[in-house]
Amino acid sequence: MEAQEGCVPNFSGKIDMDHILERHEFGSLPRASKFLEGEDILSLIREGVNKNSISEYSSQGNFVKEVDMGRSIGNYNNKETTVLRIIFDSKGDVLTSYPEKPIF
Repeated sequence: MEAQEGCVPNFSGKIDMDHILERHEFGSLPRASKFLEGEDILSLIREGVNKNSISEYSSQGNFVKEVDMGRSIGNYNNKETTVLRIIFDSKGDVLTSYPEKPIF
């Protein structure tokens, strides 16, 4: 079932961890936000898809959900952040997820 415009689809259970780890794991490629060293990224994303969002919107055919995880999860532009951004496709698969700009 496809999501309506502006609504995040139900999570399918699929997460592209290869992309997420390659780009956003501590010590990975430069010039991207990073999760904290030792963070259980898969568990964090699974927790995030079930939390209430602070923001949801559609962008370039995908769906974005941002959640405040309530604790530091990583760095965005060298600033600690509690915000997790999760990007879904229309089937509810997680394409990517990463620490996002702090809300404070």
